[in-house]
Amino acid sequence: MIMTGIMRHIILIPGLLLLTMQNISTQTIAVRMENIRTATGKLYVAVFDSQEGFKTENPVFETVVGKSGVNDGALSFEIPFRKGQFGIAVYDDANDNGKMDYYHFRIPSEGFGFSNYLSRGFNTPEYEDFSFTLAENECKKIRVKLRYIGK
Repeated sequence: MIMTGIMRHIILIPGLLLLTMQNISTQTIAVRMENIRTATGKLYVAVFDSQEGFKTENPVFETVVGKSGVNDGALSFEIPFRKGQFGIAVYDDANDNGKMDYYHFRIPSEGFGFSNYLSRGFNTPEYEDFSFTLAENECKKIRVKLRYIGK
């Protein structure tokens, strides 16, 4: 009787695991950063899920990427992520001081870029300008072209 109860649980556990695994979806953001001009420093990558998060500089995910893999000014990497609407902002911390540096009037002195958005002029984009949707089980390819002002 005890052995039958144990065997039932041993059979049920793999079945439950299989059902649970079938419901797990995997989404990936495949990021390609282009126009990287320096071999020094690091690239800071932030993922936002709202205009409010972007304006308050409160990302839902952030990471620092080394430049050892840069080839012809480009570097690619992947981020496993949940489905939803997101926007990516990147800056090139060329002097490796852990922050974005600016010229006068808050004009960036280091490279920066946004997902699938080419920055023009001196205006900061709105979240909607560079956001994208990541669907269930999708591998979304995102391009971030870095811009350097005054260099």
